Amino acid sequence: MAQRALPRSVLGLALAALMIASSMAPAGAASDDPSSWTVDGPAQAVYGTPIAASLDVDDAGATGTVRLQYKVGGAWRTSSLRGEMTGGVASIGWNASTSAYYRFLYDGRTSADFRLYVPRVVIKVTGPSSATTGAAVTFTATNNNGQPGSGTLEYLSGSTWKTSSVPVAYDASGVAEVSWTASSTHTYRVTGWNQASVPFTLSVSAPSTSGGASYAVEAALSENEFRVGEMLWLTGDVSRNGGSPGRTALNLYSKTSASGSYSFLARVYTRTDGTFTYRMRPDQTTYFKVTAVPSDGDRASSRSLAARTVWGDRTLETRRAELAWLLGDATSSITPIPGAAVDAAGYPSGAESARYQRFDKGMLIEVDTGARIVTWYVYQDFLDKYLELYAWNGDLGLPRRDVKCGLMEGGCVQLFTGGSVYTNTSKMSPGAYVGYGRTDKTETLAAAWSQVGYEEPSYQRNKYNSWIGGSDVWCQVFIAWSLSASGHAGDAPYSTSFTDFMRKVRASGVLRPANHPLEPGDIVIYMWTDGSPSHAAFVDHVQGPTVLYSVEGNTTDGSGDPQRGVYYRHRLTQWVYGSFDPRDFG
Repeated sequence: MAQRALPRSVLGLALAALMIASSMAPAGAASDDPSSWTVDGPAQAVYGTPIAASLDVDDAGATGTVRLQYKVGGAWRTSSLRGEMTGGVASIGWNASTSAYYRFLYDGRTSADFRLYVPRVVIKVTGPSSATTGAAVTFTATNNNGQPGSGTLEYLSGSTWKTSSVPVAYDASGVAEVSWTASSTHTYRVTGWNQASVPFTLSVSAPSTSGGASYAVEAALSENEFRVGEMLWLTGDVSRNGGSPGRTALNLYSKTSASGSYSFLARVYTRTDGTFTYRMRPDQTTYFKVTAVPSDGDRASSRSLAARTVWGDRTLETRRAELAWLLGDATSSITPIPGAAVDAAGYPSGAESARYQRFDKGMLIEVDTGARIVTWYVYQDFLDKYLELYAWNGDLGLPRRDVKCGLMEGGCVQLFTGGSVYTNTSKMSPGAYVGYGRTDKTETLAAAWSQVGYEEPSYQRNKYNSWIGGSDVWCQVFIAWSLSASGHAGDAPYSTSFTDFMRKVRASGVLRPANHPLEPGDIVIYMWTDGSPSHAAFVDHVQGPTVLYSVEGNTTDGSGDPQRGVYYRHRLTQWVYGSFDPRDFG
């Protein structure tokens, strides 16, 4: 497929790897100046282990009480921890429990702050998804800190977690073997260090005597709470008569209230071993259910799963702990992004600073907007394109959301401050495609770019008319397809007829006059010789007062070749009949 050249303006700067150093005040200044105080504390600690930090005020005669403060939601709070100053030095110890910024309070003045990173304990559990009554089952629980300790096996009773009598003991490498005799179907979780694993379900049934196919479905969410814009993973396992089912069809259902009815979300298939994964980015609290729909047995459904929206800061460290199972090993330290690049990116709500860290499978980028801290995950396929276009030093700027997947043709899209990146699984559209601009309309523009170069096999017989069930002119069909492919279905008329398309646009009241300013991702209506609307396309960009460039379906490439398809075209603004913002229509 055709793709544009690199962005129109790139700085071409390379990514740097800078190690974060412990906060250390300069020596030799006056002792009554807090900037001369020396703070010494660990940069990282294991959850639950004892740690200590010290303050040296450079005055051997200093005495008094020193307090420890910590930062929550941008505000400093004073803890109950204290130490006594002796010889100008005080030390305070505590057990590591959470990542935070700290500082000392002494004599009404505060020291420089320092950051302590405490990786959240993540407990992963592996084991069978089903068993027969009376069978012995064993699950393996592993904590990411690799430390010994004890925990519990809990089971869900109604809406309450209850502690079972099964012991959980983590050995010196942080692994626990948890065994019991299967009696009935339950949802379980394993705990330790005040943390719990993702819930898992063991489906228990009587041994099969009929020889028929009996299915069981286990499903779990990567997170039960999320910030809007974050990606979630729905994973699980399907079994058939207690064993591997082979490739099995699944229907995914969702609803946005506990009392509502489920609606169909997507059709996916398991791998041959029965496992499955579905990536998504919900925009509100959502409930999910997975149903196996095999051809050789009864349908089976998972329990209901809830993903609830929450508000608040999401630092790089906390997001890294949540995604430890996915990211792989870190390949860089946590590194500040230069302030000039942060300013140039033009974050919509403003940004004070940003940091990043590379991993085997992608990158995390934290943006501090002043109002809150957000951290976005740039998935590996998208990261390759992002780095190719010089990351935050290029036109794409900084990410505004995680990737959104589950779109048509296996499509995924990610929004940045300067545009969007789109991919799909179609053989027709290898690679990643970019639409540049400052709004989320670029998500659709990027999807449209993925189709540039498509040629219809015969007149008005093409993939877009097949998709909508039409056989007429199809410029407006291509627009509807691109909107649907990028997750914006309904932001333009869904119509097989251009006449009907224009009727609906006019009736909606969104049509703007010919001289209205145009943005990337707007839908422009062209007129040719008779002054009547004749053609529709996506605006890519405008060049001066007389020229615009657009991505169009049902057109030629402009060379005189009559072959019709999807092309990137140069047009004159004098041909514009009108335009509309698809977000206004939707």
